[in-house]
Amino acid sequence: MITQKIMRENCGKAIIIALATSLFLLPSCGKREYKSQRLSKVSVCCVGHDGRAHCPPPENYKEFCIDWLPYIKDQKGRYVFLHGVNVSGSNKFPVNEDPCTFTVNGVPTYVGKPFPLDKADEYFRQIKNLGFNSIRLIISFEGVMPESPDKIDTEYLDYIAKIVEKAWEYDIYVLLDSHTDAVFSRFLISRFNDTESPIVKQIRNLLSIGLGGVGGLGGVLPIAEFIGALVPNPGKNKCMGRDINSPYNNAVRGNMFPKWAVQAIFPERDLDSPLWGYPRIIFFLYNFIRKDENWEKIVRVVKKFDKNIGKQLDKDQEGRYAIRDTILDFLGEGLKNFPIPITDLSPEDIIRQTTDMLPFTNWGVNVITSLDVQRAWAAFFAGKDAYPELKICPKDECNEPKEYINIQEYLQSAYEKMWREIAKRVKDYPNVLGYDLMNEPSGFFLILTLAAAYLQLGSKQGVVNILNSIFADEQFSRDLVDILSGVGILPPVEEENRDEIKRVWGFDKANLLAILGLNYGFNRNYLLPFHERMGKAILEEDNDAIIFVEPTISSLEALLFFVSGANPGETYFDLPYYRPDLAQVVYAPHWYADIYPFPGFNSPYRVFNISEKRRKASEYRNSIYGMISSARKYMGSIPAVLGEFGTYFSLSTTNVSFFLGTYRTAEGEPVDNIWQGAVENARNENFIIPKLILNDYYEALDELFQSRILWCWSWENNDWRGEGWNAENFSIVEPVPAEKCKGIKSVSCEGDPYIAKIDKNTYLVPRVYEIYSRPYPRFLAGKPKSMRFFTKYHYFDPDKGILNPVGEFVLEYDSKETDEPTEIFIPYYIYYPDGFFVWVSDGYVVYDHKNFRLYWYNEADQPGFTHKIIIRGPIITDGKGEPFDDWDYFIKEDVIISRKKK
Repeated sequence: MITQKIMRENCGKAIIIALATSLFLLPSCGKREYKSQRLSKVSVCCVGHDGRAHCPPPENYKEFCIDWLPYIKDQKGRYVFLHGVNVSGSNKFPVNEDPCTFTVNGVPTYVGKPFPLDKADEYFRQIKNLGFNSIRLIISFEGVMPESPDKIDTEYLDYIAKIVEKAWEYDIYVLLDSHTDAVFSRFLISRFNDTESPIVKQIRNLLSIGLGGVGGLGGVLPIAEFIGALVPNPGKNKCMGRDINSPYNNAVRGNMFPKWAVQAIFPERDLDSPLWGYPRIIFFLYNFIRKDENWEKIVRVVKKFDKNIGKQLDKDQEGRYAIRDTILDFLGEGLKNFPIPITDLSPEDIIRQTTDMLPFTNWGVNVITSLDVQRAWAAFFAGKDAYPELKICPKDECNEPKEYINIQEYLQSAYEKMWREIAKRVKDYPNVLGYDLMNEPSGFFLILTLAAAYLQLGSKQGVVNILNSIFADEQFSRDLVDILSGVGILPPVEEENRDEIKRVWGFDKANLLAILGLNYGFNRNYLLPFHERMGKAILEEDNDAIIFVEPTISSLEALLFFVSGANPGETYFDLPYYRPDLAQVVYAPHWYADIYPFPGFNSPYRVFNISEKRRKASEYRNSIYGMISSARKYMGSIPAVLGEFGTYFSLSTTNVSFFLGTYRTAEGEPVDNIWQGAVENARNENFIIPKLILNDYYEALDELFQSRILWCWSWENNDWRGEGWNAENFSIVEPVPAEKCKGIKSVSCEGDPYIAKIDKNTYLVPRVYEIYSRPYPRFLAGKPKSMRFFTKYHYFDPDKGILNPVGEFVLEYDSKETDEPTEIFIPYYIYYPDGFFVWVSDGYVVYDHKNFRLYWYNEADQPGFTHKIIIRGPIITDGKGEPFDDWDYFIKEDVIISRKKK
């Protein structure tokens, strides 16, 4: 046993303690008491003509402020650091939606998203104890106005306010986020069969036998899953372990915009048709690919991007297009199962009763390929220019043309009304962090532009020329145009009935030349005015509001940056977005790196080798820094908060396999679909790939001292569908049966501070908590300087005789600007179950074990001083096998031993 004699000079007596397998601790003799801290309103800061920081900026900020500062501060003068989580990924669809047929029983309602109010205490306790000091609360436009702009769901508004209030009780800030995911609406939908469907397994079996395994999940192109996704099931289908009477058992869709908004944008469409949501491509694809010349065009286009896949699609050794012929066989049979005989449908009928969405596993591909998605965004942001004749009656009846309003005004006025109603309900809560005006808006209009050019120029060559100017490949451009029109994505070019084609495709009310212009400077010309309009409306209801803005996630400009290798602002094509004319603005981009699945339908997730995901922190840091710094160049160095980042919990080192007629995990266990198998594989590896990815994400973010909000937390997560939307499985928590639950603090899950209880049979258990439940400063008394924390997943380059400093946290900041304490979250039972040592440059600490918070009161007050604190667990030694003997405090639960002078 090692003993040390420790003199506590401020108490005037010595205390002998033993540091070995156990510690015998005595309370501190000092009388410094924990002082309860509650959240206060936050603000951004500007530099005035007086050379001082002003937080918040004064009302005359336009004249007074000469620059902006990249910080958020509270009313106590502390710098606010946000370590948050999005709540929840399951808020994208109504409570009363059937997860297999996607039908809604009655009026859509979002009351109960993200969770029922009677579970709020249980779930906020978990979120708080895991260390999150903020949530980004996903709210729904459809939830506020499910039936029309004139019918407000006040129950939903009341529910939102109660969630904000409950978060306040747990010292959690709330960023309210109006959430769409670039695909606009859940009514822009493509139904499909996932691999649980009998039709997919049947095709998979036949292809495995007849084509020697073509389409295996271990191959480049999962052709069986691709075909099975599109072919409707003729009999009983399977969905999430139960039988259903539906030809399709899954869907890829958007979210946020309600049905009335979609119908207003597409007045020529029948959203109530039994075919709505059936993939339009299946109606056209069968006839198109029957011709060899058309299939050859597909092969050439695919080879442009991936020669391996193109080779599989090409002729085999016998000179046959084996994959093409197989697709034709199955499609021919599958088309017989449609609710309406397709032989009775004209092309106009098909267009009217369907949308062009496709069931891409990577759902975001629809932003690039879907004319409907691009048309919806054009109508919302730029309807006055792009669709000047598309006008809506905003009331029950309109008798005069002047009573009608343009589609843009109709939609944006409703959207503004939504934000006003929300702001009225929550403005008085001090924990309202701000308002995120719109999640991931899209500004990509290439397909819309091609369609407009098609109809304006009246010739294919004009469109080919446009594509050739981008891709510099005329053959590719010509093939692509033929494919897009052949499978119903682009309208056909027929000079003799061009007006009729415009009407059928919804271009009769469009300004085709204006549509061409959407691709230049969209962020500045359309997104910026939208942000200013919504921000000013919110400020009229909540004059202290901070407005969070996001860039478009996709645009033709971004595509050109990618092709040219340039950064935003570095090409003639770019007209950068700049800071909106609002008093308090925060830039809130999203960042997802190297995690996405292959493009395709029913595609498996990426499989990683562990070595691929090691030592990536510096690479991620540069990526994040480049994204944020490029925006700050044009926005006056305003604060930036990473509004979303995260990874799939279905990533692993092994594929899902198929044998004996079913999909199986790497250990040979049968599973219903590839996503269930993928998450089982990841779980069997203890989620090592997500751990490595998130560890390096957080190390990069810590190094940049970057506020961040992780995607996401959802109690509704399951292995079949993840959070229930497009099979995304990002949730950091998962339900676990009581008999399988293992505690974090102790063996039992009951009463564990990090585990929530769903019901008597099920617990909600955090995944990879060792990564995101980490020490960090909730508030700082001085300007942030540096921060680092080492988990056991850090890449260490060991030094001789010195243990890797797992659990070490180091924080530095500049001279204190307030007498209020710096507040640090301590993941006590995760990293320091036997207590922890503390070293401080000055001042003293107080620990609140109930809330896992360390309060550091600084005493050094001279300019230029650097405050520094180090936290280490008791297992870390000085390299000679001896415990560190120069510590200032040792803390174990409610007991503190201090060696600092008073």
